[in-house]
Amino acid sequence: KVLQGATVTSALVRAATSVAVHAEYSSVSPKTGAPYLCMLLEVNARFNGKFASSVHQRFSGSANYKTLAGLVPALLDPRDGLLLRSRGFIAAKDAVPEDENWHSWEDILRPDGTIALFWKDLRRWVQEKKSSLGFTAPPAEWYQVPGIMFMILKICIAPPLEAELGKGMRRRKMPEEAAPSAGAAAASSAQGAGASGGSGASATAAEASSAVAAVSEDLTLVEQAEDVILELSQERADPAAYLELGHVTSAIQRRVPASSSRLKLRWYESYRLSFELKKVGSTDHRVKLTSAGKARAEARATERRNEAERRAELAVSKVVLPKVTSADKLPRALRQIELCGLLVLMGEAKGRPAPEGLPSAVLKRICRKGEGNNAKDLLTDISPFSPSQLMRAVVTCEKARKETWDQDSLELLLQAAALDMHDAQTGQRKKAPLRTVRDTVRCMSHKPFLEQFKRQNSVGKKLVPSAAALRIQVELNKEKSNPGLQTCMSPDFSSFRPFAELCAALASLVNTVGSSLDEGQDEILKTFDKLAEACAAASTVRPCPDDAQALYRLSYAFAHLAREQKGFAAKSKSALESLAKIILLCNMESSDGWDLNQLAILATAYNVGKVWNEKLFRKLAAAAERLASATGSTLAREQVAQMINGFKDAGFINALEKFLRSLVSANWFQSNLKEAQDKDLPALIAGVVHARDKRTAEHLVRVLQQDKDLKEMSFHSLCLMLKECQAVADDSSSGSLRKVLTEAAISAMNRSKVLAPEDVETLLQASLTDSKSLLKLRELAVHRRRLESIPKPDYGWKELSACFRGLLGPFSRLNVRVPRLEAACGARLMQFLEQHVGASSNGRAGDANNMMFLRDVVPSALEFSQDALACMPSLVEMLAQGLSRTTMPRPGADEAGDVHGLIERLLHAANGEGFRPLGDRDDELETWVEQLE
Repeated sequence: KVLQGATVTSALVRAATSVAVHAEYSSVSPKTGAPYLCMLLEVNARFNGKFASSVHQRFSGSANYKTLAGLVPALLDPRDGLLLRSRGFIAAKDAVPEDENWHSWEDILRPDGTIALFWKDLRRWVQEKKSSLGFTAPPAEWYQVPGIMFMILKICIAPPLEAELGKGMRRRKMPEEAAPSAGAAAASSAQGAGASGGSGASATAAEASSAVAAVSEDLTLVEQAEDVILELSQERADPAAYLELGHVTSAIQRRVPASSSRLKLRWYESYRLSFELKKVGSTDHRVKLTSAGKARAEARATERRNEAERRAELAVSKVVLPKVTSADKLPRALRQIELCGLLVLMGEAKGRPAPEGLPSAVLKRICRKGEGNNAKDLLTDISPFSPSQLMRAVVTCEKARKETWDQDSLELLLQAAALDMHDAQTGQRKKAPLRTVRDTVRCMSHKPFLEQFKRQNSVGKKLVPSAAALRIQVELNKEKSNPGLQTCMSPDFSSFRPFAELCAALASLVNTVGSSLDEGQDEILKTFDKLAEACAAASTVRPCPDDAQALYRLSYAFAHLAREQKGFAAKSKSALESLAKIILLCNMESSDGWDLNQLAILATAYNVGKVWNEKLFRKLAAAAERLASATGSTLAREQVAQMINGFKDAGFINALEKFLRSLVSANWFQSNLKEAQDKDLPALIAGVVHARDKRTAEHLVRVLQQDKDLKEMSFHSLCLMLKECQAVADDSSSGSLRKVLTEAAISAMNRSKVLAPEDVETLLQASLTDSKSLLKLRELAVHRRRLESIPKPDYGWKELSACFRGLLGPFSRLNVRVPRLEAACGARLMQFLEQHVGASSNGRAGDANNMMFLRDVVPSALEFSQDALACMPSLVEMLAQGLSRTTMPRPGADEAGDVHGLIERLLHAANGEGFRPLGDRDDELETWVEQLE
């Protein structure tokens, strides 16, 4: 009381720290003696340190006095204290209701309150930094001393929070836009002036929730019931005891009101995987969770707790991150979970990349390189965060800016992620949710983790895919008491979608880096074998799984895995057929989660997997037509194009007629053709042609002529579009469109150096009915640049057949005569034959010449039509001589069919059978030939 007065002298301070007073102080507990230390420090601060030398060494030298005196300067440190001040502000804000009333210190400083948690963090921080701070951690019970907490919290808080030693704390109501951030309080404390500063976003836990994907609460009724029973059982003295069924049912109905009509005794009995029933008396029943049901409910509860802890950590990190402008300014006092929060937030930053080098520096600190940390320790240290969340942040930061990542840190993170996919052998740590495993595998397909597959000594690159495959097998293992589907594929549980997404992610990873997996690839394919068997079983059980997202993901996984892994094609086809049976039972309505993207991907997947199930494609088309009728004008161009391509390539484009006409009715083509990308134009043109609407076709012609620069389009792209125009031969509405594209393609052909034979054939097919176009095409075919591209004998035979196939083949296959081109190719082939005949003039050809004739000469000669050969008897004679000196291949050999075809064609040409004289004479060529002869 004397020291609280206005008049304080050095004598009074010495008396207050005398031997007698110190003896009394030493006899009480640290909690009881704490207010006296607060008073000594308060006097010293009130008089600006005037009486510091008057405090006797017996007090000033004590550990608790040093700790209390050092806490405030440590918290005010602009670098290391920022995080703790932010934590203090958030803890106080969560502890005090926003009702403008004063709340006593006794109410605020509860053992289970947020301020108590903040005090634990403060003590842990001091303990870790005690060597550099120069004092030890404060006693644990000090958080219950109002004087201590007032001294600490007053430098952490800012409006709307207020604190007074005699009253406690209160929180005023303020408009949302005027509420200061925790960053303002932290920044003001760093200056020791209490002025607000900074413009960081509000650091409430709710606002930080966007930085980490929220725990999915889209639970089924069975899962809701499991959660309710777990919560009720934990309130009992014996958690394993049975619960009264009526009490449980009432609790479930309060949580899920719509479930009232379903929660009968028979409903509980139908889910023996989740509920264990016991009859008591004649009518009463008791219920408890099975071991599997309890494990699922506990896993969800654990993830909710982890999510709440992550949000709290992110709220603090959201304040700290704007202040860390470079890797050099990264606070030294940050613990691993705080560093995790920073890294996750950097990964969530949209539109503004983190400071260069900061993400990699944070990851390196998290993994504590050089301190002997291992994957198991890392999992423990970063909890409640997961390796998967850190991997997502790393991938996002790498996309925003190329970072120089520490390879050992990436390797350790991968090993921890693989370990997180399964239960610990000790049973203390449980496996991560399926969504977490899915995200891990997805990250493996992106840099910088994708580059780990190039490292010879990387263990993580093999562990993650193998652990993911093993996790799929674990999920597919059926409980012995389960007569139905596995939990991961059952419609009664919410795990089917993340399970299917995991399978799709693993299939995509295998296709990307399959050769780098070595022996692990075979094990992964075995996993998909088991998955195919599970799909076959699911197609026979009712009710079937009906999640749209999950079904198209599984279909995608099998189709694309079979495309890259040829040995898996048969198993994939079987799985796709099983999934088709399930999809045919689905109600494909938008209200059930179906959209055009899923329909398009299914069509593409079944075409890639070569499972052309007509019933399935017609069901997809009917669903697409309903979607187009309801929301036709809003459908995405890319999805419509993919839908058309999937059906066209599978041969079911006619099934889309109603869908396409619905798009026409909604003026979808008029709205989207102008902005469509070149890669989507062929599919959209196919849609316009098959819609058979003249007005839409005319609009497309105007778009191509006015809004699209056809001169900039490649020959290949134009031929793809032209090919779509020819798909409907009797359609008069696309005549103008075909003409525009034909002219553009001929012009592009003149500019192109390399032409694909199939593209030339497409253009030639379109030009057959137009004499002007056909004449122009013939002229281009014998352009000097084309003829000079024919290989000469000096360069060998290797490119000859490919050249003939590209130059001459399209005309021969469509029976279009191009005499000059035929003569040029015939003359060049005769030059080659002279070498072959000369090399074997003394008898049979040698093995090398023999194989050359079969593999190069014969295919080249087959590119000539029968009519062209009939006009070149010298070439026919040389080919016959070459055949006579060549050892014929065995029946059934690859070359046998070609040799038989050439012999037959030469015989007919020599006999003049079916010869059609050239309609248009080439007088100039004939005169030249006569002069040459």
